[in-house]
Amino acid sequence: MPVGSLNHSYFPHYVANQKSPALGADGILDYCRLHNITIQAWAPLARGRALGGTDDPKAIELARVVSELARAKDVPNEAIAIAWLLRHPAGIQPVIGSTEPARIKACCAAECVTLSREEWYSLYVAGRGARLP
Repeated sequence: MPVGSLNHSYFPHYVANQKSPALGADGILDYCRLHNITIQAWAPLARGRALGGTDDPKAIELARVVSELARAKDVPNEAIAIAWLLRHPAGIQPVIGSTEPARIKACCAAECVTLSREEWYSLYVAGRGARLP
C-alpha cells in the first residue's frame, strides 16, 4: 500500500490518501498495524522534491530541515528522508524507485542514521507544513 498524499506531498508522511495533510491520519496505518499488513512507501523522495527540487515554500522548509540533519549526522540528504520512514512505528518499507546508482547508495546510508524523537518530529512537521494540534 503506497504512502503519500494525493495533494503533492513533498515528504513521506502517514497522512495517506487524503486531500490535505493538515487533516491528520485517516486510520490506514493503525488498521495495517493491527492486522500485520506491511506498508510500502513508493517513491519516498518525491522525485527529489523532498530534497529541495521545487520552489514550493513547504518543500523548501523541509529541504532545509533535511539538510541541517544530514550535515549534523554526516550523511546524504536522502539518508535522512529514508531514515524517517524506517523510524516510523508502522515498520514502513521504502521502495526507492530510482535507477541512479548514486541515489540508491545515498538512500542506503539511512541504515546508519539514528533519529531522535525530536528530530523525527521536526521532519514530520516540516513535511506536513503544520504542527500537530
